[in-house]
Amino acid sequence: MKLRNGKDLKPLGIRPLKLKKKEKRMYSFKTPYQQRFSLPLPTMRYIINRLINSEKSPDGWLKLIKCAKWFFSKNPILPVQFADYENGTWLASEFRSNNYLKEFEISNENSTKLWIYDGLSLYRTPYKHTLSTFLPVVYRCNLSMLFLSDQDISINEYKFLTSTGSCREIEFQTVAVKNSDGSLVTIDKLLENCDDLETFTMSFRNDSATMFSPAAIKKLVQHLSAFNSLHKFELYEIPETFDVRLLVDLFKKDATTAFRFYFEENISNHCKEILENFIKEVIENPPQNVPMIDFEGQDEENYGALTELHYPSIDESDFLM
Repeated sequence: MKLRNGKDLKPLGIRPLKLKKKEKRMYSFKTPYQQRFSLPLPTMRYIINRLINSEKSPDGWLKLIKCAKWFFSKNPILPVQFADYENGTWLASEFRSNNYLKEFEISNENSTKLWIYDGLSLYRTPYKHTLSTFLPVVYRCNLSMLFLSDQDISINEYKFLTSTGSCREIEFQTVAVKNSDGSLVTIDKLLENCDDLETFTMSFRNDSATMFSPAAIKKLVQHLSAFNSLHKFELYEIPETFDVRLLVDLFKKDATTAFRFYFEENISNHCKEILENFIKEVIENPPQNVPMIDFEGQDEENYGALTELHYPSIDESDFLM
């Protein structure tokens, strides 16, 4: 083969490494044989650095470590689709061809870091810091789904989990997200950097009153107004410090999101009276988007009228998920 200047194209002089059968059995991800590349070492380092620092997807890095074990030995970062906590054990899993689910147990004893690129879920654990003890083995999260139950996590840990802004589904059951001083973060902080959010569901503990200051609710409305894909926003066990009346302008504009608010049982009579009056106003003059409001001891007739107004105003596909 000749170049444009007429000179012959000389081979690079790189010969494949021939291995004996015994040698082939010796080499693995931990002990790979020496690689020979046609590109200079600085170029290879640049490629590696770009791939392992990609915030969009680990696909490029996954292809690279599949084609040569040497890359993984130098940077032991393993992309996994899902990380789930079940029966006291963390499991990594991914769907292969024909919907085959491959699973393996995650161990903290080796140096491998995980790059979780789809979902993380943690349920049924009595230990409130299970997630915090697991995160040191996680290199990066490109999560689209985040499901947690009965956990205490820091705001920095939450920001790490949602750092790529790719979360579409978040479900928290009695999860406490705390500032560095131990106080609970306000509700608006949980929606930051979640521009692709489609569903958000959260139930609160009985000490969550400080999460719903008027300033926090105002910022919450700003976040909710900016979402383009959000179609379900549900809060459970809400303390009476949450003033749903501050969301009335949002109900008038947003016609696509199902807003559902379920208050805790022990709210005061004064709070119940405020909610009843607000529900009456909604029934008499329904906004474009009628919210669902539920609390113990509410007027059954008003509850029935509100239910009829709420469900027809929401796309039926919301209930098929």
